[in-house]
Amino acid sequence: MDKVLAINDLNHKFAGTINTYAMRKFAFLFFLAGIICTAAGAQELPSPHPGKALVIFERPPVTAFAVQFRLFDSTKYLGLISAGGHLVYECTPGKKLFWALSENRDFLEADLEANQVYLIQTLVQAGAVKARVKLQPYDPKDKRAEKIKRQFIKRIDKGKEKKAETITEGTNQKVIGQAINRGMERYQKLKDKNKKITRLAADMHT
Repeated sequence: MDKVLAINDLNHKFAGTINTYAMRKFAFLFFLAGIICTAAGAQELPSPHPGKALVIFERPPVTAFAVQFRLFDSTKYLGLISAGGHLVYECTPGKKLFWALSENRDFLEADLEANQVYLIQTLVQAGAVKARVKLQPYDPKDKRAEKIKRQFIKRIDKGKEKKAETITEGTNQKVIGQAINRGMERYQKLKDKNKKITRLAADMHT
């Protein structure tokens, strides 16, 4: 009788060990599946065509809803950007002058490499009459770079994408032309006075 009880007790312990092992294995596989699914669902930034550079302008949501900023590449008009939106611009690599227009004009001198992606935040600042604009380039050397990049991708995934525009209407062309002339004059004055202008270096890509 004692032997039978001993054997039954041993069987129970063995079964318990097997169940514990099975549960742990199931939990591990479930955890692993979650990681795989998360990685598979993760959003990635778009890539430029071979030999081109890709610049993505992003504007945080819930900031000055009624105000839209105009974006430019030197004398080329790129388009409007609204709260929560982003604008994708593919261009030839090399030196660029990006600038934004609102109550003020903010300039960003860039040097772009081919086959790379660059991120620029279009930030809102308080102004006297309406919101001011600030162009802030993504810097991979920043200690918060990965966090900023993840936020950028998340916002891009949720925001409405725009491509660089081509102005065809006569009225808009006149207004934009005047804005460009004033913008270039303002930039030249800043250069003549040796004012500091934000830079986007070639290695500041994602």
